[in-house]
Amino acid sequence: MIKKTTLLSLLAMSAMAQDGFGDAANNAIDSAQDAADEGAAIADGASDDAESIAADAEGDADALLADGTEAAKTASNDNAAAANGDDWRYWAAPSLWIGIIQTVDVVWWFIWGWFVYIKTNTSDDNLREVSWTTGVAFDALPIAWFWNNTAHPTKGYTALTYLFVWLFYLLISVPGMIFWIWQLVEAEEDKCVGASGTWLFKMWSEYPGLYGSWILYFITVISPIQQLGQINGDIFAAGYTNAIVQIVMLSLTWIATGVIHVLFVPALNQEWTDRCENKAAPVVVEVIDEVIEAAVEEVEPEVDDGNDWD
Repeated sequence: MIKKTTLLSLLAMSAMAQDGFGDAANNAIDSAQDAADEGAAIADGASDDAESIAADAEGDADALLADGTEAAKTASNDNAAAANGDDWRYWAAPSLWIGIIQTVDVVWWFIWGWFVYIKTNTSDDNLREVSWTTGVAFDALPIAWFWNNTAHPTKGYTALTYLFVWLFYLLISVPGMIFWIWQLVEAEEDKCVGASGTWLFKMWSEYPGLYGSWILYFITVISPIQQLGQINGDIFAAGYTNAIVQIVMLSLTWIATGVIHVLFVPALNQEWTDRCENKAAPVVVEVIDEVIEAAVEEVEPEVDDGNDWD
């Protein structure tokens, strides 16, 4: 009897153990399946994010390609215009033209601001100055005469003309010629570095040379016209012939300087841009695919497919 009872007890305990182990195994299987499902969901989300980033990178690359293509077309059109000479931004030798006219202006500065006075009649006095120490009158050069005679009763505007020529041509043409010579002699590797002679010549031509010549040089033309008014247009009066010659000669440099700057400053600026600002390598369209591929590889994660639970 005792043996039967013991045997039945052992059988009951064995059945209970089997039920417990079965439940634990089922729970473990369920947990593993849940983990696999969660891993698959994470992998799908990461894959979607990678595809979205890759699509954005491809879109950026397409935009870059479009910009590069447009830049290449623009450069091609500019090169064609430069070759044909149709675009005045590419007219040849702008610095030479502007430098020459600045040099001519410096010569005019010496001639009409320092040395030359033309008498109306052979019997006329030259420009006369009185010695402060002896009180004796003597012939004087315009550069020495005009300082004290801007209020002269019959030649006041002649003195102002010499003053304005001396001052305005000194301000505009002398620095322009210096900067031009500087950029001619400086080394090629120094032309784009800091305040180089090339940069100073471009800057001076672009602003003081262009605008200053039109405005200030015009004043030097107005003054001898006013001198004619001061002597009431008397063709025999002292100062008349000098005023007529000054009007003609100063008008020539006023117009020539202004026109040459208008025509060649755009080309001078373009020359500076091509030499010093466009140093980046040209866009190479063939590398766009490599850029896209590299971007995709960088953002694409390695994910587990969640099926290694066997």
